Order: sequence, then structure tokens, then C-alpha cells
Amino acid sequence: MEKNFDIQERQVPSDGYSSRATVVGTVLSAPCALVPVPFLDDILLAKVRKGMVHRVLRENGVLTDPRRMKVVYAGISKGCFLTVIGLAGSLVVKIFKKLFRTIFFIFAVRGAALEMTETYLLGRVVIRCAERGWYSDPDTCREQALHTRAAFNKAMNGTDGRVFVKAMKAVWRGAASSKSVVKRLAKHLVRGSKSSPEVGEEDLTSEDRRVVEEGEKSVNRQLRQKEVQEFLAKFDERFDRYLENELEESSKDEKSTSQIFQSENSVS
Repeated sequence: MEKNFDIQERQVPSDGYSSRATVVGTVLSAPCALVPVPFLDDILLAKVRKGMVHRVLRENGVLTDPRRMKVVYAGISKGCFLTVIGLAGSLVVKIFKKLFRTIFFIFAVRGAALEMTETYLLGRVVIRCAERGWYSDPDTCREQALHTRAAFNKAMNGTDGRVFVKAMKAVWRGAASSKSVVKRLAKHLVRGSKSSPEVGEEDLTSEDRRVVEEGEKSVNRQLRQKEVQEFLAKFDERFDRYLENELEESSKDEKSTSQIFQSENSVS
């Protein structure tokens, strides 16, 4: 009876847009917040999300070159000059953030909850787009990935995610109540990331995997909460709306370019 209950606890709520890959990726995002080195935490988080995205795609029968999906899990590049300026400015901010999160664990908890929220929602939108039949065609995959990320960014910017962040805080405190446990997870993920372009639970020890399993159960319990389900439904609507807007704008740009090209040919 206890074994059956354990299996039930690890089952992902069947709303159609969650999977074990998204839940595990969400749990593994939490230790990234405790990596003390600025930017190393971001690199590790990107590798965790990369592994999650690829597993989500495989679960949905999509086989594609990982490089075509980079914009989804790593974000949209702002250009070389802006990137250099941004790095200089963000380095100062990140150093202070790291200092506060190291001294005051409560800040680390919030930081972890925010990263977990973004990771879960990112995996969710990838599933929604994969159900459209996206990412399988190498000729359109990059463009579809760009539309996915652009719509996701807009949906995140206008979303009141306090309900979900609160739920992820509960996961953090429940599954990783010991600070030393979370630090150990972060240490093992960093080790695994040195030899692999993506990070997943296979990079952990059997002891760490048991911690991740507890985290899975806690995330799934939170996903079953009514207020969380209502939040997810609203987020899905926002993302779908922004995605349709992205596609409409892209279609207009293509028509405009085509018309310019045709007029130039007629003149010549």
C-alpha cells in the first residue's frame, strides 16, 4: 500500500502540459541558486533547462538538433556590445545578490523559487508548442524556437506569479529542508556540468536522486492545488495569445519583404 502511494505521489498531474521531465528540471533548478560564483549559477541553470527541454521533446517524439533550440533555454541574445555592457552591470548586481543569499538563506529560498517557477513554465510551453507539431522540421525549428521564447518572455513579464512562487517555496522547504543537502546537490550538478553540455538527474548520486524524488512528490502535490491550477490556466492563455501575436507579426513582415522584393524586380 505504501509503495502504491509513493508511485501515486510521483505521478505528474494530468493536465496535458506537464511531464516528469518538467518536474525533475524544476527540482534541479533549485540548487543552482546556491552556487556561490556569479554567472556559474546561470551557466548551470541553462544546462539544467537544456536537459529538460531535450527530455520534454523526446517524450513528445520530437528529434531535433539541440543547437536549434538554444534560444528557448538560454534566452534571446541582445548583441555583442549590449551583452558586454550588460555583463559589466549585472556582475555588480549578481555579486551583491550572491552575498545576500549566502548570508541570509531566506533570499536564497526566494531566488530558488523564482528559478523553479521559470523552469517549470518554460517546460510547459515547450510541450504546448510540440503538440502543434513544432520543432521537428530542421528548416523551421530555429524560427519556431525564437517565437516560443519571445512569447514566453512576454507572458512572464505580465504574469502575477506569486501563487506559483509561493508553491515552489513550499517545495524548497519540504524537499530540501537542510541547507547542506541543497549545497551537495549543487556541487554534484557543477561536477556533472564540466563534462556534459546538459545536466540531469543522471549526474547525481543515488542519495541525491532520493532527494530529487522527494522534490518530485512535493512539486506534484503543489501542482494539484486549485489556486496553482488556476494560475497555470491563465498563464497558458497569456502565452497562447502572445504566441499568436508573434506569428501574425512574423507573417506581416514576410509579406512586406516579399512585396519589396517584387517591386524591386519589376523596376529592374
